[in-house]
Amino acid sequence: MKRKILIFLLTAVMAACLGAGLAACSPDNRVTEPPAPSGSVTGTGEGTEDKPYRPDTSSGASVALELNEAGTEYTVTGAGRLAGSEAVVIPASYDGKPVTAIADDAFKMNTAMTSLTIPSSIKSIGVGAFVSCLSLTVAIIPDSVTSLGEEVFNNCTSLVYVSLGKGIKSIPAQAFLNCTSLEAVNEAGKVKFSNDVKEIGSQAFEGCTAITTLETGGVATIGDHAFYNCTSLTDVNLALPIRTICSFAFGGCTAITELVVPQNTTKIEISAFEKCSAIQKITLPFVGESEYKAPDPDDAGESNFFFSYIFGAPNRGSNYGNNSQDGTEYTDKYLPSVLKTVIINGGGAIDGGAFNYCYNIETLILGSGVTELSDQSLYNMMGLKSIVIPRTVRSIGYAAFLNCSRLNKVYFQGTQAQWNTLNANTDYENGANDHFSGATKYFYSQNNPFTGTGAVTTGNFWHFDEDGNIAEWSRTGA
Repeated sequence: MKRKILIFLLTAVMAACLGAGLAACSPDNRVTEPPAPSGSVTGTGEGTEDKPYRPDTSSGASVALELNEAGTEYTVTGAGRLAGSEAVVIPASYDGKPVTAIADDAFKMNTAMTSLTIPSSIKSIGVGAFVSCLSLTVAIIPDSVTSLGEEVFNNCTSLVYVSLGKGIKSIPAQAFLNCTSLEAVNEAGKVKFSNDVKEIGSQAFEGCTAITTLETGGVATIGDHAFYNCTSLTDVNLALPIRTICSFAFGGCTAITELVVPQNTTKIEISAFEKCSAIQKITLPFVGESEYKAPDPDDAGESNFFFSYIFGAPNRGSNYGNNSQDGTEYTDKYLPSVLKTVIINGGGAIDGGAFNYCYNIETLILGSGVTELSDQSLYNMMGLKSIVIPRTVRSIGYAAFLNCSRLNKVYFQGTQAQWNTLNANTDYENGANDHFSGATKYFYSQNNPFTGTGAVTTGNFWHFDEDGNIAEWSRTGA
């Protein structure tokens, strides 16, 4: 038989219920009352006599405990009715038995609790344990806790700081949903995950509008809507372990201006960055959902290897093969209007129509993991002014640069001889790549070729500066 220990005076039950009505009863109809004087309680149960209870600290509000079927450990099932703003202290043990868990909904809607002491005896915290604890400001989770339930701190609107112990390997769904005051996890001023945390669940931090900085540490998967509408988030540091970024993970994060997705990432789902309207520069490991794979000839469906996919476009526009403007409904309107620089580090081939109607992008930098520009791959990038092409690109397809009317500089990351090979594998049929052929070509040189031994006097050369920006070598002073 389970034994419940209510750490408060049972004699006050009737008076409290009469005085406070239904408000004095929790959702499961368990009556909760103010703490007993001097931290003592009345223990009841078959074959048990009254025993004194002394909490771990000299002060703190009451809690309710329930003994498990085996009679070996206790679970915290709630708190006494708190008078004003109070601190809650959970005991490490009672009657010689450890307190090891906090039950589902244990402190749900406890609006008086301002702080909570969780002892190292606690191993699990249940679903919704602290939902809508509107006065709770700080939560310290000890290393002993290995399981957090979903919605554990959902709607704790005054919660500012959370410390996660080493036992936490994943952040459950909706764990901190709408914690609008939350500024820091593990470190002041930022949400910083250790290498122990591997996954951030769905909607885990959705609506946390006070978060400004994120460091993902060992996280491999960022769930859907994980940071949705975190409107103050400006600095996002995605670490190398990141493998999957799910749909809407950063949707509506309107303060992000620059984003780098690490090269080890293997999947970015649709709308991962939808309505990130302030992004000016983005670095990606590939175009679209994942590294390019040749389409299955038996599959007539839309492939996801196009740029606007991660911003929410359902397809690249069915009209990318002609001059119709209908495709703008599906591509350009989803992109941040201020997005000017795009870096694609890999993915193999750039698929046909990959950048269809991406009007506002001015600079496209392709990394060494890019091997081919397919037919019409950059079609209708009317705002494109410059492009970096690595020497790993083996061919440029038909109309790859069609309607790229503002393109005037091509930075080739190789030598003149290597360029000649690529040029021979470029499809210039019917003048479809005239804008590309007419652009000024620059060849890569790590050092200034116009100075020193073997200096040249003609030609156009470039390099990446210390900030990773394109920089042309000048003949001035050579």
